[in-house]
Amino acid sequence: MHTLFIKAKQRDGLTISKEYSFLVDNIDENPEAEFNVASGGFIAETMPLVVHATDDRGVKEVYYKVNSDDYKLMDAQGFDYYTTLIDTSSYKTNDEVK
Repeated sequence: MHTLFIKAKQRDGLTISKEYSFLVDNIDENPEAEFNVASGGFIAETMPLVVHATDDRGVKEVYYKVNSDDYKLMDAQGFDYYTTLIDTSSYKTNDEVK
């Protein structure tokens, strides 16, 4: 626990002071992500992918890729949610989304 002291003095000399207690959190937790495709599940044709990504320091961007494709930026949809459409027509059966 830390204590912050504040002191203010008026022009006429009246002084007021306050103290505040606070905790420091300098531990950066790992980000977490959940999405609407179950591991080992199947998707077909064009399917929306929705990711809920959280981090104690905030999430700036979320990317996805299929196999050895390049990572693609997902669209931010408000607080902690990101979406995209995956078109599976160019992939063979049993390709894996990572």
